[in-house]
Amino acid sequence: MSVWSDVAERLRALVFRSREERELEEEVAFHLEREAARNVRDGMSPEEARRRALLAFGGAERTKEAVRDARGTRGIEEFARDLRHALRQLGRNRGFTAVAVLTLGLGIGASTAVFSVVDVALLRPLPFREPARLVAVGSSPPGGDGGISVARWPAYQEWTESPAFESMGAYMFTFLMVSGGSEPVLTEALGISASLLPTLGVRPVLGRGFTPEDDRPGGPPRVMLDYGLWQRVFGGDPTIVGRTIRVGGAPHEVVGVLPAGFAFPPALHVQNEWMTWRTGVYVNVGTIGGLNEEPKFLVIGRLAPGVTPEAAAAELSTRLAGQAERGLVAQGTSARVESLREQIVAPLRPELLAFLVAVGVVLLVACVNIAALLLARLAAREQELAVRAALGAGRGRIVRQLLTESLVLAAGGGVVGALFAWAGLKALLAAAPAELPRIHEAGVDPRMLAFALGLSLLTGLLCGLAPALRAGRADLRGALASGRGLAGERGTRRAHGVLVALEVGLAVTLLVGGGLLLRSLRELLRVDLGFEARRLLTLDVMLPPDRYPERLDAARFLDEARRRLGALRGVQGVGAIDRLPLGPSFSRTAVWILGRPRPRPGEGPVALNATVAAGYFDAIRIPVVEGRGFNARDGADAPGVVVIQCLINNSEPKPT
Repeated sequence: MSVWSDVAERLRALVFRSREERELEEEVAFHLEREAARNVRDGMSPEEARRRALLAFGGAERTKEAVRDARGTRGIEEFARDLRHALRQLGRNRGFTAVAVLTLGLGIGASTAVFSVVDVALLRPLPFREPARLVAVGSSPPGGDGGISVARWPAYQEWTESPAFESMGAYMFTFLMVSGGSEPVLTEALGISASLLPTLGVRPVLGRGFTPEDDRPGGPPRVMLDYGLWQRVFGGDPTIVGRTIRVGGAPHEVVGVLPAGFAFPPALHVQNEWMTWRTGVYVNVGTIGGLNEEPKFLVIGRLAPGVTPEAAAAELSTRLAGQAERGLVAQGTSARVESLREQIVAPLRPELLAFLVAVGVVLLVACVNIAALLLARLAAREQELAVRAALGAGRGRIVRQLLTESLVLAAGGGVVGALFAWAGLKALLAAAPAELPRIHEAGVDPRMLAFALGLSLLTGLLCGLAPALRAGRADLRGALASGRGLAGERGTRRAHGVLVALEVGLAVTLLVGGGLLLRSLRELLRVDLGFEARRLLTLDVMLPPDRYPERLDAARFLDEARRRLGALRGVQGVGAIDRLPLGPSFSRTAVWILGRPRPRPGEGPVALNATVAAGYFDAIRIPVVEGRGFNARDGADAPGVVVIQCLINNSEPKPT
């Protein structure tokens, strides 16, 4: 008989068990009747003939058991009986069952919800073609912080000629007003090179991507729409390709729509800051003034087959040395080529894994609790187990029965845990920081359910192992005869002690960790932000360039808006700034002292800078410790003035 025929026969025996048993009964009865009839013909009485037939047959029940063994389904049938017995036992103890299922459900649910976040953030590959070959490419100036830096366009163009890379793409951040749909929207946008999407392996679902022509200065203004923006603002219009819409106040031709679910860039840890971006539109770099040396780009590369990031960095360093001689980069600039996935997840890995371990310890405490309850309950079942042993149940069968009961408990906990995980995941997503990469992909999916199933089986084994092994080693008949019971046995008391000690140790670990976390939270809440955050409201404003083409026009609008807002009842102060405090910024400027030689690019000090309007420091309650803040005389047509922020460690400011 072939393997498949054997499997089919066993499945048939399981599915049609009643019919198989009936046919077995009929076949045994047929052989007994034939043997009895032969004995009657030999002169025996009917009673004696049947007795001799049974003796010759070797026992009908023994023969039936041999046939059942030959089917190969005995183990499954015994497991089914153990399962029915376990359900009856747990049904008789509903209070214990409910407590155990809820306890395990909470632990499994918390672990599963956190795993879902860890899975999408750390474990899943990036949703691009051959993601293992994607790298973040940049240069690190002398004395830099080691993070992936930005690149100027002329330097990037030379990098694209490197044989270490199959392709390379660049992008830069901006904000743009989009009109021409249901309503004008201010959206986060990217200026991208024509090669970026092919490098990622992404194609538009409508239309096409950019071409090399779109990278040239003054090229035709074109735009690609994010799928969500296309649906929300343009109603999913299938004829959108070829239409002209206004982007940043200027007409742009729509050339494509990106696929649903495509999100770029992921949250990036760049220059010690997290940059999270929800891109609505993608514009060609040739139309945003991105080809001079001032705007800077982030670069994504696809390694050539067989090339490692280290080899690519070595080859790129050679090019950087030549660029340094021509003044494109600072002297001593080194190349950095890092796995894109590592650049995204590495800063978050310790925190997420610590979070997963913490909820794992909670689940372990729940398992220890249930194991202790099962061990205590074992003493109450000594008579039942002793009777089973007396009837011929071996130690293995008793151990298997107890493990089946714990697995049933864990299965119930897994079902409840899946519900808790679904609700807990919603809470986690609502509270999750924006920098968690791909957090929007977390949800109830087959991977999450498979994890919950595997975790349920593991907890079932952990919970039932100690009671099952204890029952397997115990002398059940002797304990019943002596009247001591399992609870009085030395081994049972020792097992109880170990479980209690383990539970106390885990609980103390959790309490200490939770206490340290609360202390850290308290210290964070007490940190002086440098401004008064209470009762502050913010409003984002983007002025269309076609209506406000000059800086003076924008300044007049801002002055009028501040005047009207300041006249509202209850408003104590109005200010304006181009980025909120504590928020990420790529706005950096070189600084030097007039009268001294200007440093070469990348060699002098660089400072974060923000543009603010008069009244900002008063509105946000930031004291000016020396000199003055901005006032109405510091307009767009007035000489430039700056206010310097002092970073002081345990000392009074001494401005000069």
